[in-house]
Amino acid sequence: MHHVTILYAVVTAIVQGLTEYLPISSSGHLALVNHFFGVGGDFGLSFMIWLHGATLLALLAYFWRDIIDLIRCWAPRHRHDRAGQRRIFVFIVLSTLVTGPMGIVLNKYMPALDSNLIAVGIGFIVTTIFLVLAEVLSGRVAQKHLDRMGAGRALFIGFMQGLAIPPGISRSGTTIAAGLISGLDREQATRYAFLAGIPAIVASFGLDVIKTGGVRLDTPTIIGFVLAGVIGYLSIAFLLALVKRVKLYGFAVYTGLLAIATLIIGVMKF
Repeated sequence: MHHVTILYAVVTAIVQGLTEYLPISSSGHLALVNHFFGVGGDFGLSFMIWLHGATLLALLAYFWRDIIDLIRCWAPRHRHDRAGQRRIFVFIVLSTLVTGPMGIVLNKYMPALDSNLIAVGIGFIVTTIFLVLAEVLSGRVAQKHLDRMGAGRALFIGFMQGLAIPPGISRSGTTIAAGLISGLDREQATRYAFLAGIPAIVASFGLDVIKTGGVRLDTPTIIGFVLAGVIGYLSIAFLLALVKRVKLYGFAVYTGLLAIATLIIGVMKF
């Protein structure tokens, strides 16, 4: 395969849309997709940038009201009645200040890991452990409202988000887990995971575009962009509705089983 086919575009877009925001690691799933299609390295790099752009657009579209409110809360006329939102904004900045440097340091090692299924399998195991620990520990900490969680917890969530750079480790999974461990309820932890992820995802997307020197557009890319964006938007809505009623153990079982399968495939390939 020397170019992105429509079949590859459709499968990859569906996987990206479904897994980017669910706590199961999109990078790990995409590594498996590439393995089964027999591609690797920089294959389809421009296409993948478009897919990440689509799911980023879905995230911005879903949370546009929150984003505008977090910006408008700094207007002078709101200096007395938007203190809670200003604190959330500051927490997001603190989380990003931790995640950013970690991303810069760890990203240089990622190309070697993206096609290494043993590394991906280990990443899935790490995600599983974080999800289980979150459920075990969440009930043992005092509950905090999002705008009262404190700077230390924001830094901790940022650190956990930074740990999710390697393939197989879910960014949303680690940040939701960190939020639960920090005392946020399930809905608040999930919402903060998405909001705190916006700066990191925007920065990552921008760096990818700069590194490639531009992205090309063709029919498979258009199909993939639309599919990934729509499915990504629905995945965000699905997860926010689900976490109110269901614990993360189901996702942990899935990533645990997937870790075993991935390690087996990786060992056989090796």
